[in-house]
Amino acid sequence: MLTGLTYLRNMASEGRTRDAANARIQALAVGLDLERALQLPLAHLPKPAGHRVSLARALANPTQLVVLDDPWSGLDDHSRQFLVRELTERRDAGACVIVTAESDPPADLPVDERYLVTGGTVEPTQVLPRLA
Repeated sequence: MLTGLTYLRNMASEGRTRDAANARIQALAVGLDLERALQLPLAHLPKPAGHRVSLARALANPTQLVVLDDPWSGLDDHSRQFLVRELTERRDAGACVIVTAESDPPADLPVDERYLVTGGTVEPTQVLPRLA
């Protein structure tokens, strides 16, 4: 069966040496608290670990576009801080980072623009309102 580690190795290897891909996977595993989960078959991962593997997959390569849907869901503080650093580094390197969220993103996530979607209407906003 395909383990999380094998899956991420395949995803992170594009344009990298094996050592560089392994180093990237190790950094993602530590940052997203995946060290144990990556040893399990993907089909047997609990939902929270599967979510973190999906995040690691999205961050495995240095793409110029990162799109994440409610990535904070189910993350502990350590993983949230890691994700904020990763997204900040991508943004600072010139990548376009798009994050959707049902609740406020972490306060330390730098943003250039915020939009509120309500009733099928998209409007620019400076502050995301708290959802009940």
